Amino acid sequence: MIQQLCIFLVLLTIVLSGKKCFINNKITSATNGHTPGPLFEKITENRFNAVLPAKDQNNFVTVHVDIDFQSLNDINFSQQSFEIQVILTYQWKDYTIQWDPQVYGSDKLQIIGRYVWIPDIIVYEEKETFSRSFDFGSLPLVITSDGNVTMSRPVIINADCKMSIVYNPFDEQTCILMFSSWTYPRSKLQLKAKSNRVGLRSYSDNGEWILLENEIIFGTTMGYDTLVVKFRFQRRVTYYFFKLIAPVILIGTVSSLAFTLPIESGEKLGLSITTFVSLCVNLLVMSEDLPEASIEFPLVGYFTLLCLIASAVSIYMNILVILCSRVSSKNAQPIPKVRFCYIVYYKSFLND
Repeated sequence: MIQQLCIFLVLLTIVLSGKKCFINNKITSATNGHTPGPLFEKITENRFNAVLPAKDQNNFVTVHVDIDFQSLNDINFSQQSFEIQVILTYQWKDYTIQWDPQVYGSDKLQIIGRYVWIPDIIVYEEKETFSRSFDFGSLPLVITSDGNVTMSRPVIINADCKMSIVYNPFDEQTCILMFSSWTYPRSKLQLKAKSNRVGLRSYSDNGEWILLENEIIFGTTMGYDTLVVKFRFQRRVTYYFFKLIAPVILIGTVSSLAFTLPIESGEKLGLSITTFVSLCVNLLVMSEDLPEASIEFPLVGYFTLLCLIASAVSIYMNILVILCSRVSSKNAQPIPKVRFCYIVYYKSFLND
């Protein structure tokens, strides 16, 4: 009996020790590997993170938004979307978190998001809003002794953008992102931008598009504060000019020279067919670079199609000229009277 009691006490000690180590590891991971101490316990003790941390029920929380634009990753015409990489920084004051730095020996604490209130700000145009925008639990936050909270995170935003391809590749595209709270109206949460422009401190140029301008506009939509961020991009034309436009102009010019060749050279029809095939090949190459859309068609596509039709007419006219030239004088038929009168009248009209 005494032996069984001793075994039970040993097992109980092992279980309690393991539970204590598990709790310590959990708290240590919540503070990024540092042992928390009394300050962390003061902040997390008896805390309900769903409550708006305003000064009182009649006040609101002001969230300052800073956007640092890093790069434009892609513009997709077929899906009418664009993808950018930015750094979003939110700052607000939590009146429920304050301490005396002299008592706790520190005026700043780094903690992860699950232990404090975080504003539910989303991007309405984003394609993955509901699957990613509210996942703030593992994000690191910096809290100061007066209650100021700072959250900064890099984000890749893939959002909808209505674009036009009519003037492709000489086009400009304007895309808009609207930031707003999902649940808190203006009476509870207000958004403020630190600047009326997006930051370009870490911006890297895109090889295909140029960022012409950006703007942040404050507004209110259905009682909710909104920050509308507007980007305007312009396509770099050099690559598309030498690949799409210049070959079509040169081939069309060569096609018109087929009329100047004498019939005896034997290359009159061959040149027309060669230019026609070249335009068809160039159209296949162009289809790889032009966006797939049925609502609009770029003007450069109409220009290529017009050159293709002109080349086909050139082949038909050259065949007709060759056939007429090979009719011998013995087998030649006289010009009909109606045509003869027309030619004589037209010639006299030109002489007059």
